[in-house]
Amino acid sequence: MLPVIPIIFGIALAFIHYFSDRFELKDIVSKNKLVSFAAGISITYIFLLLMPEVYAGVETLQQFLFIFILAGFSVFHLIEKHIYQHESQERLHEELRIAHSAMFFFYHLVIGILLVEIIEINMINGILFFIPIFFHTALSSASLKGIHVSLREQIIIKGILSFSTLFGVLIAYTLAIPPAIQYSLLGFIVGSLLYIVIRDSVPKETEGKAIYFVLGVVLYAVIIGFTWFL
Repeated sequence: MLPVIPIIFGIALAFIHYFSDRFELKDIVSKNKLVSFAAGISITYIFLLLMPEVYAGVETLQQFLFIFILAGFSVFHLIEKHIYQHESQERLHEELRIAHSAMFFFYHLVIGILLVEIIEINMINGILFFIPIFFHTALSSASLKGIHVSLREQIIIKGILSFSTLFGVLIAYTLAIPPAIQYSLLGFIVGSLLYIVIRDSVPKETEGKAIYFVLGVVLYAVIIGFTWFL
C-alpha cells in the first residue's frame, strides 16, 4: 500500500510531541475523565491486540521473545527511578536527562517502525495501534513534556525528539527489517507500554473516574472484537 498513512500518523505524533506542553488540561475533572478513558483504551489494546501479535513471535524467537518485554518494562522503570533518586545531584541528573531523552528518541523511533509494519499487514490494526499511542503520547510522560525543560527549550533537540516517530516510519520504508528484529522491537514496545500505562496513564487511588476507564475498555474491546470477524 502507499506510505501516506504511516507518514500522516508520524507527522501527527510529531505535532503532539512538539506542542505537548500546551495541551495540559486545566479542568481537573475533565482531565481525570480523559485520562481514565485513554487508560482503558490502552490497556485493552495491549491485552487484546498487542499480546496476540507478540505471541505469534514465539515461533520465531521462542521464549527469548519475553526477554524483550521484560527489557522494555525494566529500562523505563530504571531510568525514571534514577532520575527521581538523583534529582539533587546536578551533574548526574544532567547525564540522566540525556539518557532519558535518548530513551525517548529510541522508543518513538521503534513506534514509527512498528507502525509501518503493522499497517502493511493490516490497515485496521495499524489504526487501532495509532489511537492508544496518540492518547498516551499526549497525556503521559512518554510525551515531550516528560523531557526536562532545559532540553525542551533547545529547538534543534526538541525538533529531533518530536520527529522521532516519523524518522522510524522512514527507516521502515528504507530498510528491510528481518522478522526476528520486528518481533524483538514489538516485545520491547509491549513492555514499555505496560510500564507507561500502569505508571502514568492509569489513575492512582482517588484520582480518575472508574466509569470512564470501564467505558474505554468496553468500547475498544467491542471495536477490536468486531475486527476479529472481518
